[in-house]
Amino acid sequence: MKYLSIIAVLSILFPLSFLNTASKQAKMPELTETTNKPAPKYKRYKIKSGIVKYKVSGTMTGTETMYFDEWGHKEAKFSKTEMKIFGMVQKSNKLTILDGKNVFDIDLDKRTATKTENSMYASFENKTDKEMDDFGEDLMTKMGGKKVGTETVFGKNCEIWEIATLGSKIWVWKNLLIKSETNMLGMKINMMVTELKVNVSVPSGKFQVPSGIEIKTQDMQNVPFDPSKMFGN
Repeated sequence: MKYLSIIAVLSILFPLSFLNTASKQAKMPELTETTNKPAPKYKRYKIKSGIVKYKVSGTMTGTETMYFDEWGHKEAKFSKTEMKIFGMVQKSNKLTILDGKNVFDIDLDKRTATKTENSMYASFENKTDKEMDDFGEDLMTKMGGKKVGTETVFGKNCEIWEIATLGSKIWVWKNLLIKSETNMLGMKINMMVTELKVNVSVPSGKFQVPSGIEIKTQDMQNVPFDPSKMFGN
């Protein structure tokens, strides 16, 4: 991997639900119908499928488990965390599902979900891996990111990236997050892989919204995409 792809970089740093909210401000184009279209050319991850478990520590504590298939175009993240800030405790029990062009942000405690169209899907579905790598390099530069070396973590030879504007340092293997350290706005949040299974069979049910969930649809804006505006450049 020469550079991180744009999709992988952003999904490492932010939850998918955040990306859809940010995409409104980032001026994403309107999605077109993708039914029966071939799968996108690019690969979010350089592995076809997998199950990854993380421990979250620092200001936020808890666990996250990610399931993915079809090179990351199907993904489900189950996260159960607790954050202590300003003397208050905020608990979260969420599931985020990416299934092609749709993103579901689900509160498992409240049994509610928000469905949005994955605006990045339409912008990049016909891009090649090389085009995504080149675009990722440009965005990382705009974010103040740079590759600072390599290190073996959890038995994987990881690229290390520092993103000064976000107070983040990430260890990445085949576009998968292996470890991260973030120190921003007085909050320190760390993630570390505790279990990693790759190229395994992942049940299709992992990418389906659980029964009994009330789903609300959130529309996206029909405006052109300018990635630099996502980071105030």
